[in-house]
Amino acid sequence: MKIRLAFGLAALLITCTATRSFAQTLTSDQPDYAPGTMATLTGAGFAPGESVVVVVHHADATPDSGADHEPWTVLADDAGGFVTTWHVCEDDCVGKELRATADGQASGLHAEALFT
Repeated sequence: MKIRLAFGLAALLITCTATRSFAQTLTSDQPDYAPGTMATLTGAGFAPGESVVVVVHHADATPDSGADHEPWTVLADDAGGFVTTWHVCEDDCVGKELRATADGQASGLHAEALFT
């Protein structure tokens, strides 16, 4: 009985580990954007079908003064991925390094991308 239980627990552990064998990611389609253009952000590795909150702030934690820093929600697809766009602010983002973050609301998973 103990051997069966140990084997069952080991199999469960391997299965749970295998389903999350890669980390969640967030990438931008370019390293640098002109103000007023659209940045495409791609996320992967989140829970299938979960809501993911995306937001872009200044990487150096400078307070956001522009209108383009409000968070928005996207829905991960069946593979845990998403593609979304963000309007590159024209007021307080010029020449600044920016940090996009994505937070899975059900899984608690977090990913970041830096760009200018």
